[in-house]
Amino acid sequence: MIYQAFILVFILLFAVVIHSGVIPQTIRAGIAAVTEGVQSLEDGLALVAQLDAQAIASLASFARHTGDGIVMGGKAIIRHLDFASQASRVNLALVLGSLTKPPETTLQAAGDSALPPDASPISASLAHYGTCDQRTINAIVAQSFLLYDFDRNLAVVSRNPDERWPMASLTKLMTSLVALESIELNRRITVSDSAASLEGNSGRIERENIFSLYDLVHAMLIPSSNRAAKAVAEARSEKNLIDAMQAKSRELGMRSTTYVEPTGLSFLNQSTANDLYKLASYIIRHRPEILTISRKPTADITELRSGEKRTIQTVNAFAGSPNLLGGKTGFTDEARRNLIGIFRFRNDIMVSIVLGSDDAFAATQKLLSCAQ
Repeated sequence: MIYQAFILVFILLFAVVIHSGVIPQTIRAGIAAVTEGVQSLEDGLALVAQLDAQAIASLASFARHTGDGIVMGGKAIIRHLDFASQASRVNLALVLGSLTKPPETTLQAAGDSALPPDASPISASLAHYGTCDQRTINAIVAQSFLLYDFDRNLAVVSRNPDERWPMASLTKLMTSLVALESIELNRRITVSDSAASLEGNSGRIERENIFSLYDLVHAMLIPSSNRAAKAVAEARSEKNLIDAMQAKSRELGMRSTTYVEPTGLSFLNQSTANDLYKLASYIIRHRPEILTISRKPTADITELRSGEKRTIQTVNAFAGSPNLLGGKTGFTDEARRNLIGIFRFRNDIMVSIVLGSDDAFAATQKLLSCAQ
């Protein structure tokens, strides 16, 4: 039961922290209060027994997603607070780390040969992917990843594919998609003060500049301009566009995905590798122009008020590769480095999704060893 897991975790945390001697008394009191709250939670969850199976499943999903958000927020606090001592900082990090699930790697790959001792279980034998090296896959440093064969409708290898994680600038794929499906390509969009105030200035997008939607989509997808994404959202009204992004995610079955703003700067923009595959699959089928734009190493955009052409450059290390069909990078402190890459190998379209890596390009390269 969910409540039993919560109780066990909090009892263990309470015992460890009280005896550690490095957590201040205020935090000990806080943990004691949480323990009392768990008892109330146990009493309240007794009511769940009266609910039907669908309601119970909905509550479980809510609890899991809320828990992910709490842990993520706690880790963000660790990065930004100055603790009195390194010991207390490390202790709190360990406490939060204990609430996250250990990585689970599932490899669907070749053969009946013996697995190396550190390998995760192989769930299927697929000779087509005989080049996968189990140790390489296990060594990938990422919170979550997924390699999916689009043509065979088959997940090749994954780790935590249903774990929610901040999207960072992967958000801009949905921003671009909804904008292209609801705003005219030649629509003239003026950059507002609020858009021009956002961090990053790829393409020298400044206050009162005017660009076409088409050029701002280029600026979103190639150098990952936050200002371009904000300007596009405001062109339709930001709330309206965010609502449309959320509606599109529901249409695509992305049930673990949330958008609260158009750039990805907020860690509340969250999704899973499986959900992001659904978005990538839709783009492959219905919006290939997004792939065409996102794989360009450079592009020229025109500021319409002055007529000045400005060259923008990609932040995607795979851009220009003959195998790359398209993709998107993402980075924030909370998300670390994310990457969606859509590649063609041996006439198969392979979708690689990496979330929460220190080097998403290296992680992707290792995943692609299963496709080459």
